[in-house]
Amino acid sequence: MALSSFRNPKPDPSVDRAVAVSSASLALDVFDVDLLSEAVAGSGLEHRQLGRGPFRGQLKRLRLSELLLDSGCYNQTLQSRGCFAAGAVVLGCILAEREAGCINAHRCGRNDLVVFPEGAEMDYLVPADTEWVALQLPRRLLLDAGIPPEVLNGVGVYSATRPANAALADLLRRLLSSNCGSGGAPAGPRRDSDATVGTLLETLRRVLDPE
Repeated sequence: MALSSFRNPKPDPSVDRAVAVSSASLALDVFDVDLLSEAVAGSGLEHRQLGRGPFRGQLKRLRLSELLLDSGCYNQTLQSRGCFAAGAVVLGCILAEREAGCINAHRCGRNDLVVFPEGAEMDYLVPADTEWVALQLPRRLLLDAGIPPEVLNGVGVYSATRPANAALADLLRRLLSSNCGSGGAPAGPRRDSDATVGTLLETLRRVLDPE
């Protein structure tokens, strides 16, 4: 079963449908390798639970125009590894964490951003209670936004010490809380999804600017 087939049992009436073209939410109360592999962006990643005890997880998906925004949080430490599907660049950001994780041998903590080219390999140690978000964007969309192609040709880590990273993480938090039916703050003024994607791409351009 793919995440796109899940339904949020309690939709938030404040969801701004002009921004949230479609959204879904899934609660997991057992560790299910096959379900996680299919649900997390359809990426084919393998998952292994490292922490002991009962497993609980939350996965969300928000689709904005050509952009796909997945997020999740698990109460146990997991290892995720495999290759992302071809056809989209994946950008991962840590929104909240108790301790830093490790992605492809790089330390990755709060507000850090990691860029994976199309089909790139990932090996991610996710500490318990880490809130992560992953964006899938067509390479063309990023290039049209003025993002230098060289940043899309290899796995890159962009430190949270850069001010633009904090702006990006804050934007992602607001998108998720307003549009995934999670009981967050009411959505702001209505904006269409293209305008929202434009704002996100402009923020990404500043984060990924090599200068």
